[in-house]
Amino acid sequence: MPIFFDATISFDDPDLKRFIYNTAQDRRVIEPPTPPGFTHNPADRRPSGPPQSERLPVTYLVEEHWQLYEGSSGTPQNPSQDGASVGIHRVTVAYGQDLEMTAEYWLFFRDGISDAAIDHGLDLLSRYDPDAHGEDVEAWVAANLGPLLTMDDFVLDTAITLQKRGSRYEVDTSQRDALLGMHAQDDDTVGADISIVGDYSMRTWSTEHGVTLKPIHEELIIDDGEAPTNPMTTEVVTQGGANDPAKVNAALDRIVAALKPVDCGVMNHHQLKLLSLAAWPEFKIEWVRHRIRIGCSWITVTLPVLRVRIAKLVFYVYFAMPQSVGQLIFRIAETCAVRSALASAVIGIVASNPAAATASFTPLFRRCMEREIIRCLHPGILLMKEAPAW
Repeated sequence: MPIFFDATISFDDPDLKRFIYNTAQDRRVIEPPTPPGFTHNPADRRPSGPPQSERLPVTYLVEEHWQLYEGSSGTPQNPSQDGASVGIHRVTVAYGQDLEMTAEYWLFFRDGISDAAIDHGLDLLSRYDPDAHGEDVEAWVAANLGPLLTMDDFVLDTAITLQKRGSRYEVDTSQRDALLGMHAQDDDTVGADISIVGDYSMRTWSTEHGVTLKPIHEELIIDDGEAPTNPMTTEVVTQGGANDPAKVNAALDRIVAALKPVDCGVMNHHQLKLLSLAAWPEFKIEWVRHRIRIGCSWITVTLPVLRVRIAKLVFYVYFAMPQSVGQLIFRIAETCAVRSALASAVIGIVASNPAAATASFTPLFRRCMEREIIRCLHPGILLMKEAPAW
């Protein structure tokens, strides 16, 4: 069959995601493939008839990197100097971009046919009128081929053009807002409490430490579905489970059993609640297919749908030691855990970047301990997440 009006587009395609994100590129043509033994010339095209276009709002996710500085002078909004660099927060922001989608019909002619046959095919392309000739394009073409052109001499296919309309716009900035709020740069929306030293909020800590945040980088999120959970760092629980000692102990039993050295004997673990975030926004993209009519074409378009949920996050610092270690060393370890957890490179960024916070906490804790027991220590950070359904 030489006439193809149907086309398919999926905005889950990484190349289309990059096009939408790239502010230097406003237009993208999705070309039909050239059949083997055929040739297409740019002049052998015709735009679709009415309806000629479709407006599409497309949502995508961006990861923003915010540098946290400690000891800044001035105010958080107008610091006179940035202070010392502590670490980087990573937050997700949902953006939107409006597109206009149009269709165009391209003729491909078989190599070697006569110029007269090509001219006849181009005449048919320009002359066809669905109002006058009916919706059955193939029947009309077959009836008007003439002696020079056969149905095997050409292919008509659909090209799709995507044109950006306007600039990108913010769809949901609630995770960025939560980050700025918990560090006293904006209104508090997250309810961040540092539990390890009693009644002490993240906003108070940030104010006392002269914290400022500055955006330094952003990048498109290609894998925009639900992020996989690392079983060695995160336990997803039902409502109330993040503070349930039995669930916390079970999670740590599993982690310690998987990570402890084989010759350290029976291990005891001890955990201290570090930080609680009462309302942390999380995002993912789901994909829904739509059928859109443009001219004679039905375009199947897979479009993104933003899903948002509000999770409760509770972070614990923990350490595991051989059961044979004396109580004095155990108390030293607890003190080291508290001191290390309150370091700015840990508490300052753990909310959005627990991997980096763990990377800072572990050496701080190990350096705080006696050298002879270092080999059998296993410190870390556990996130207990209460995540409702999307």
